[in-house]
Amino acid sequence: MSEAAAIRTKVLNYIDGSWVESKATEWRDVVNPATGETIGQTPLTTATEVAAAIESAATAFPAWRRTPPEDRIQPLFKLKQLLEDHVDELGRIITQENGKTFAEGKAELRRAIENVEVACGIPMMMQGYNLEDVARGLDEMMIRQPLGVVAAIRTLSRELSATGFSVNFVADEDCRDMSRDTRLALFRVVQEALTNALRHSGVHEASVTLSGSERAVLLRVEDHGSGFDSLAHDEGLGMLSMRERLVPLGGRLQIQSQPGEGTVVEALVPRRTAQDVPPQAAPGDFRRLPAPTYAA
Repeated sequence: MSEAAAIRTKVLNYIDGSWVESKATEWRDVVNPATGETIGQTPLTTATEVAAAIESAATAFPAWRRTPPEDRIQPLFKLKQLLEDHVDELGRIITQENGKTFAEGKAELRRAIENVEVACGIPMMMQGYNLEDVARGLDEMMIRQPLGVVAAIRTLSRELSATGFSVNFVADEDCRDMSRDTRLALFRVVQEALTNALRHSGVHEASVTLSGSERAVLLRVEDHGSGFDSLAHDEGLGMLSMRERLVPLGGRLQIQSQPGEGTVVEALVPRRTAQDVPPQAAPGDFRRLPAPTYAA
C-alpha cells in the first residue's frame, strides 16, 4: 500500500455481511506515529448505523448458535491461511498504525495466528461431561456409571490385544455381584499381573479367568512364558502391591511359577466386607493373616 493511496483511505463499516461507508459527519484521522502523517480516516459512526449492526448480529445469532463447533471453525482455518499468506503486508500495516518496527509488527501478527490456531481446536477443548450442539440440534451428556470388574477387564484385554499381546478372558455370572472395593482390588491385580506377563514372560498371550461361588471370588491370570523360581524369588513392589490390595478384604494371593513353565497368579477374595476382616489384617501385615477357611 503506497502512502498516497493510504491518505485517501476511508475505514468502512461492516454491517449485515457488507462493507459500507458510514454516513457520519465526523471523521478522525488515522496517524502514522512514526512520521505524524495521516494515512486514513475512521468515522465516528452514527447511532443508527450502530443499531443496524446490532440488529443484524442479533438476527444472525440463533442460526450461528445452532452451528456445531466443527462447522464454526472452518472460517477460522481460512482466516489462519489468509493471515499466513499476507503476514508481510499486515506487518507493515501494524507498523504504520502503531509505530512498531516491521519485525515487531510481524511478531505481533504471529501471536494473533497462534490465537486462531487455539480457537481451531475448540471441538477438542470443549469436551467434558456436557456438550452442546455436537451436531445440529443434538446435545450430549456423559453419565459415568460403574460397569463392574468384568467390563473393566474386557476393556483392558482389548487394549492389550491391540498392542499384539492377546488376552483370553472368561468370566462366569457368579462373579458379577461383589463390593466396589473387591472389584477395584481384583482389577488392579489383573492389571499388574498382565503388565508383568507383557514385560517379562517372553510370550504374546495370557489368559484371565474370573469365577465365583456363594462364599468367594477366584481370579486366575496365567501365561506360558519364561517363568521364574517363585520360591527363591524375592517379592518385588508389584507382587507386594497385589497382596496388600487383597489384605483389607480378607483375600489372599498365590503365585506359582517355574523357569520355562510360565506363571499362574491366583487371587481369592471372600464375599464379605472390609469390616469383617480381623484388625491385624492391615495393609502390610499380610504375613499375619490366619489361614483362610473358605473355598471357591
